[in-house]
Amino acid sequence: MGILIQASCSSCNFNKSFAFGCGMNHFIPYCAYPAIEISTGEFVVENIKGFDILNEDNLFYNQVEMNSGEAECRVHKWDDQKLKEEFNKCPKCKQYTLSFLNVGCCD
Repeated sequence: MGILIQASCSSCNFNKSFAFGCGMNHFIPYCAYPAIEISTGEFVVENIKGFDILNEDNLFYNQVEMNSGEAECRVHKWDDQKLKEEFNKCPKCKQYTLSFLNVGCCD
């Protein structure tokens, strides 16, 4: 079962809902994971299990430059993937004020 996440920036009006992880309908290695597409700067959700973490097209939110590095931060977990809840880089204002809030479950 996946987690419904609300991405919300406290510095600008960026908001986006997405599913993190996956439900029971995927038969291949799959984990929906947020990223910023480098060429467009857009917030996207991609299968992190389908990418090399050093993929040149996306900066996934588990990469060092996507979080301010706050040591004490809660995380969302799905399978072997972790997603920090706070201090994430906003795709719109570029500040580390993006939070990922758990708003439910998905299947």
